[in-house]
Amino acid sequence: MKMKIIRLPIIALCFALILFFSGCAFDIIYIDQIPVQYENASIRKSGFELKDEVNVDLNEPLLWVLRDDLKLTGTKFGCGTGECGACSVLIDGEAKRSCRVPVAYVSSGQEIITVEGLGTIENLSPLQKAFIDHTAFCCGYCTPGMLASALEYVEGGGGAIACSDAAFGSSILNLTMPGRGINMGDGWETKRRREPGNEWVIIALGHPGILKSIELDTAHYKGNYPDRASIQATYVTGGTRDSIVTQSMFWRELLPEQKLEMDAIHCYESELKDLGPITHVRVNIIPDGGLSRVRLLGSIVRE
Repeated sequence: MKMKIIRLPIIALCFALILFFSGCAFDIIYIDQIPVQYENASIRKSGFELKDEVNVDLNEPLLWVLRDDLKLTGTKFGCGTGECGACSVLIDGEAKRSCRVPVAYVSSGQEIITVEGLGTIENLSPLQKAFIDHTAFCCGYCTPGMLASALEYVEGGGGAIACSDAAFGSSILNLTMPGRGINMGDGWETKRRREPGNEWVIIALGHPGILKSIELDTAHYKGNYPDRASIQATYVTGGTRDSIVTQSMFWRELLPEQKLEMDAIHCYESELKDLGPITHVRVNIIPDGGLSRVRLLGSIVRE
């Protein structure tokens, strides 16, 4: 007896792509007005050709308003308890589980982005392209929520913004890249300092937060690693990059001066001072040298 063989991987991939692109109106939703003093809330949806208004109960989960009332079915229902993340959407850049967010939670003027707002089938966003190129999904059902959570991380805005010096083709942007550096060129290095003082780099956090641990990695730097390092930090509420650089000299001490070793990961926890929420750090290397990676680990503080 002959048996018909079904190639499941191919079918699963086709099904994932269908789910990924299904129900997409490709727009960004703006919540213009939520009159919380009334029983029902008026949600305005604007963007491209979609301009309509629906009345919903303030206690209605945002997920069902998006799917049933606004017909944006890219956001999926999963566990219903906010654990799995399939229903995640971005609310003012922050990933939220829409099954657990009542409409009343959304404030006037906030921006909600679902998977439909990331790109079109003809013009995918870089993040969507990366998901496809690296097969970052299985059946595809949870992919819209995964995209929302990933976008919050990618567009968090963190990274090195200024330094005292960069030499030998190095870049401060390498400091917050994933993984360990592959060689000395995959880090930040300064020229040898011949005058008093030290070199430094300023890193902006993706979100205001409280740091619980810091890692300084001198991978591949042996004869040219910094002898010591210290870190200052502060909470920046405004100003230009130039003003931040100037003010950084007077920021509070987060990590007192520490001795560094060549080609090693240095971890600090108990050594950190409690400064409360911060947005920027200044890493001082004394007197000069190279760092491969800087890891700033902690918890986000929501404003």
